[in-house]
Amino acid sequence: MSANHGRMGRMMIWSKLTLVQAMMVGVVSSTGASLMGQTLKPQGEYMTFALSTVEWGREWDLLQLVESLETAGVKQVELGAGHGHGVLPVLSPEERTALREQFEEAGVAVVGMRVDVAFDAVDKAALATAVDQVKQHVRLGHDVGGSGVRVRLGDLKGDEALIEQTVKMLRELGDFAVGFGQEIRVEAQAGTGNVADLIAVLKAVDQDQVRAAFGVGNGALTAKGVEEEFKLVQDYLGSVVLVDMQEEGDVEAYDALAKLLVEVDFEGRVLLTTKAEVGDAVTATGRQKVLWDQRVKKARMP
Repeated sequence: MSANHGRMGRMMIWSKLTLVQAMMVGVVSSTGASLMGQTLKPQGEYMTFALSTVEWGREWDLLQLVESLETAGVKQVELGAGHGHGVLPVLSPEERTALREQFEEAGVAVVGMRVDVAFDAVDKAALATAVDQVKQHVRLGHDVGGSGVRVRLGDLKGDEALIEQTVKMLRELGDFAVGFGQEIRVEAQAGTGNVADLIAVLKAVDQDQVRAAFGVGNGALTAKGVEEEFKLVQDYLGSVVLVDMQEEGDVEAYDALAKLLVEVDFEGRVLLTTKAEVGDAVTATGRQKVLWDQRVKKARMP
């Protein structure tokens, strides 16, 4: 850890103008240009864009991850469990402290952890393992500077027994997370039929620490559909929202999401969680941030 620490400190030069940052200046559309000189509404001012390493960046080691975020102009990251960066529960307290310091020195905020588990399993041993995994990552996320752990809702399909089981597991995790100041983020994608189950679960859990991670993917819903489902889930919304590639599917759905988040003055992170295949994930991440920032600025126009 100490060798990487020193190397990272030498490599981070935040003042330089990177390739993607230069691109960000040149990619401003006519819509973006029309915003120059105008005073924007304060709502949405503190919303930020982040990368999840669940797909893009999953193979990057820690140094490559930080350097890539710098190049892309993205300074917040959600860490996928077991990925190339090596942020794992087996790390010692000293290693966790060193990691936290490395992220802080690099100017990178850790959004939290993402664990690929749900609580719809029938096997009790599998359920116990899933809960234990999340608890380990709650501790880990806290130690490296994160604020929550994202999990899947699972395939509940309105099944009352599975909903009740999920509620029980999430209550246990919510109680546990309180002691670490962490949020349990339960994801559900718009247009998949999961939002109704998510609301049923969170309503029954009834804990501030257990919140919705609402996602908008490519072509899942029209703009109207996103608006309808967002209004159902907004009272349960946590501190992260998920987006896919914003140049595919119904792009107006992303316009609608930006507008809705501004209206509720969302102050959390919008996480890029796409599975899209691209040649250069670093440049593509930078472009997705540009597109999202433009959408937010447009939504904030008086």
